Amino acid sequence: FPSHDRAANTGTGDYDVSGLSTQYGVRIRGSTSVIVRAPIIVPRPCTLIDVSIFGHTVANTSLIGTVYKQDYSTAVVARTALATRTIAAGTAQNRFSLSSGANINESITADSLIQYTLEVTLSNTAGGGASADFGFQGALIQYSRTILVNV
Repeated sequence: FPSHDRAANTGTGDYDVSGLSTQYGVRIRGSTSVIVRAPIIVPRPCTLIDVSIFGHTVANTSLIGTVYKQDYSTAVVARTALATRTIAAGTAQNRFSLSSGANINESITADSLIQYTLEVTLSNTAGGGASADFGFQGALIQYSRTILVNV
């Protein structure tokens, strides 16, 4: 994930990106939240089927994954959530479909002025505890497209 938000009063020691307990994912050790963002880059034209995140939570922690659509075709950019899912405290390691299995099925044309973004919020309310067994490891983007032909 290329970007993230961090509260102004937290130091880099609040974040851990290589702990064995998170299987080389991202977690927060301090009592705070962090948002990581990444563009969803898929070949166009295609249909965005679904987005899943990988992770696990323990007491006092949660993960929230959201797929956003930003439409740049008008003077005021419109931002719409296409799918969101909260992984509550005490959820075992797994892959979690952000559409909860219903699929997003967003058609993306070759010339559209639309951008898609994945945001994952990691929250830890453990009062500064490490919450070692919680974290976010990555995302799976599922899409389909027609067969390419030579014309």
